[in-house]
Amino acid sequence: MTNTNFISLLGILTCLTNCNEQRQDNNQKSEQQKDINFKTEEIKRNDLSQLELKDSSLLTHIKGQFYKSKTGQLFERTFSDREINGVDTLVSVEYFNGKVPQDIDPLTFEQLDGWFAKDKNFAYYNRPTSGGMLTVKLEKADTKSFKILAGQYLYAVDDNHVFKETEMLENINPQKMKIIKDKDGKIVKLISGQSNYIAD
Repeated sequence: MTNTNFISLLGILTCLTNCNEQRQDNNQKSEQQKDINFKTEEIKRNDLSQLELKDSSLLTHIKGQFYKSKTGQLFERTFSDREINGVDTLVSVEYFNGKVPQDIDPLTFEQLDGWFAKDKNFAYYNRPTSGGMLTVKLEKADTKSFKILAGQYLYAVDDNHVFKETEMLENINPQKMKIIKDKDGKIVKLISGQSNYIAD
């Protein structure tokens, strides 16, 4: 074998070795990228604000409208109005809402008349919106005595507080208040001693 042939053969072998190493390096980078993508997707799935109905296999049904993910995040099955391509009007779409108070007890949760609900631990303002159910925990409400004011879906009371939607009305004693209504039965004023609440 001549020097020229030997050098050519050595060049080909070097090139093949480098190409093979480059291919292995690319494969390794591709696998690493897949792993990064998978972990990123897992992080996203571990802290979700919503899941589509088709993703129900990722959740375990607890009771009623409530579901939990493998990481323990609570979701509520609800509806939202969405724009759909090719449709002129909003369409009501069912989905899983992950933006609910995470300390809801699904086993004792009950919807009351009007826009309120409660479970064994807390009371909630809970009303439908175009984006699904809006659920807000009423921090100071006593769940044992919590109830809707008769015929008033916006107002609720417990033994010590009066609530209008999510607002706790200051200095209004539910035990001693006088309710003033208009001719349609809508509350226009609450009077409690020297304190008045005028409805807007």
